[in-house]
Amino acid sequence: MYLLKYLVYIVTVTISLGNRNYEEREGRKKFESKDGPVKGMSVIFHVKDLPPVERILGLAYATTRGNRLRLMPPTGPLEKWLGTRVAIHNRPPCPVTMYAGARIWNISVPGRGKTSQSFNVPEDCHSLNLFIPSKGGEKGSTRGNGSVDS
Repeated sequence: MYLLKYLVYIVTVTISLGNRNYEEREGRKKFESKDGPVKGMSVIFHVKDLPPVERILGLAYATTRGNRLRLMPPTGPLEKWLGTRVAIHNRPPCPVTMYAGARIWNISVPGRGKTSQSFNVPEDCHSLNLFIPSKGGEKGSTRGNGSVDS
């Protein structure tokens, strides 16, 4: 009996992970930053009591100015923009020591067999992703009118 309950649980979780229980729409609100206005995507969940969120991805908060400030504290970001920046993509992740400028051997490349491969991973990776909860009002929520907190 326990095994049957466990199998039903595993199948249910597997099916749930495959389903997309949210939808994405163009962001409804602009947020002011010191570098200029920014807007992301609205994510609306199809789950009761989960309010929508505004998702803003890849905002730079600091820079090492390439390698000029390597191993030094980062400075403020160099990015400024005119108009509204649409921030819907992640920035490259910070390098892991093993891959930072390293050559990786014995990678199988179609048509060339095993070879070495260089990875150019940027070290200027000081960015953040913001998830700003809404007051509700759309699918999946029973509260508010859908406006976003500022």
